[in-house]
Amino acid sequence: MAKKKVRKLSAAQGQKRPEAPPAGSDAQKGASESAVTAPALGPVARFVEYLKDVKVEFGKVTWASKKDTIGLTVAVLAISIFFAAFLGMADIVLSKLIGLMLY
Repeated sequence: MAKKKVRKLSAAQGQKRPEAPPAGSDAQKGASESAVTAPALGPVARFVEYLKDVKVEFGKVTWASKKDTIGLTVAVLAISIFFAAFLGMADIVLSKLIGLMLY
């Protein structure tokens, strides 16, 4: 099973680092001889890069259908109303009991 290659963000610069070529390859020898560091991105460029990444990630999201969303919303409202009524009745009953015990 092949492992997935993952790019990691540079903590210092906040930009993506290219993956290193395999050890001993010609690409690695050439890269070490002519290593040029990319300039640090400014705050506006980093923010624009962040927004681009957010747009890509939103494309990967699986959104619930309208039918599922409405069904779950109705379920949450029904459960909330039920527990509100139950706790309201429990409060009234316990208040009456405490009132009878004190007077």
